[in-house]
Amino acid sequence: MRFDYNRMKSTGSSQSTSSQHQDDFCDYLKAALQNALKLTTGDYGDYAVTTSSQGVTVVPYYPVDRPIDYSFYTDIYKVLVVAAYPYYTVLKPSGLQLVPIKSDLYQRRRGLFFPWLKGVPKRRVLSPDKYAEDIARAVSSKSMQIPLMESFSMDLEHTTHIAISGQSGSGKSYLVRYFLPYLLSMGDLTLIDPKADDLLLWAKSDQCTAIRRNTGRTPNVEYPDLLGKSGTFLSEVSETLSREVHIMYQREDTYSKTGKRPFGHRFIVIDELLALTQGGQKVDVNNFFANLSSLALLGRSAKMHLILISQRFSSDAMPTSIRDQLQAVFQLGPITKTSTQFLFPDFDSEGVIPPRGKGTGICQVQGDVIPYPRPFLSPTYTDE
Repeated sequence: MRFDYNRMKSTGSSQSTSSQHQDDFCDYLKAALQNALKLTTGDYGDYAVTTSSQGVTVVPYYPVDRPIDYSFYTDIYKVLVVAAYPYYTVLKPSGLQLVPIKSDLYQRRRGLFFPWLKGVPKRRVLSPDKYAEDIARAVSSKSMQIPLMESFSMDLEHTTHIAISGQSGSGKSYLVRYFLPYLLSMGDLTLIDPKADDLLLWAKSDQCTAIRRNTGRTPNVEYPDLLGKSGTFLSEVSETLSREVHIMYQREDTYSKTGKRPFGHRFIVIDELLALTQGGQKVDVNNFFANLSSLALLGRSAKMHLILISQRFSSDAMPTSIRDQLQAVFQLGPITKTSTQFLFPDFDSEGVIPPRGKGTGICQVQGDVIPYPRPFLSPTYTDE
């Protein structure tokens, strides 16, 4: 069977023509699977392929000549993810997805489901004017949406805590700087940057609240003395978080008495989380994680958000109890079993083909219509 790729590009076709194209695509995917995996054909041991807007289903006709397990599921995925490209982006769930099939035959009542997205993910490319317009629109509309890619946004009304991970140079700071104007338009913003580098420079230019040594919060950034004792800066950060925890408890008290939440959102951005605690005095490290845990566990009802950035989120960078509270996670750079083990502990990266380029990887956002990790491309800018 020969598949006509050009027919998939046609638009304005009749319903019957569209159905024919879909049948052709199913036949094409079945042929790709049979050739790559040497699947049996015939009355028994055969396979059918069906598609919908949500994904593709491979239906084995029992009896089959191999176990239907996650290993076989992964083998099918590795064929489909390439064969369906660029018409669809096939996503990989954390486990085998078995769905019931309507049939009068016992042998054909179950199928292996693979979710997909139509087309390929597209990066947002913004001019300075377009970016400024987006921020102005967010301010005027009081929107809690941050556009992430074309046709994909993150709603901070329902997403409380965010983590961004990736090796040095993967684009973490670049992505955070894209977030900052949106966050500032939505509420109060506190920035903590142990490097006294990218984020604090942005804060100074935008008069954003940041840490000031010995006097807490101020709209004028002053850089901490990073040449002093290793625990000094961490102690200052912990004091800042302690004040945020106090505000959180005040808000909870207000809600318990009135049943209302008459307060705005507060965002706490912490860069280089792993470096922040390394070498710190034990009492400062314990106080820091105690305050961070309180904000992670109780912050949602008080509209308190954490945005955490680190090269990795291992247990020495962040306790598991905090990781469990994350609603949006971004892994930038190479997608491997090692790189995804902390933010995507159940995700099997075998066969996954992430997008190319800087600031790319995978992400998963709570409330997304697709409850699986999806390919991600950070927004970027043009000079025009």
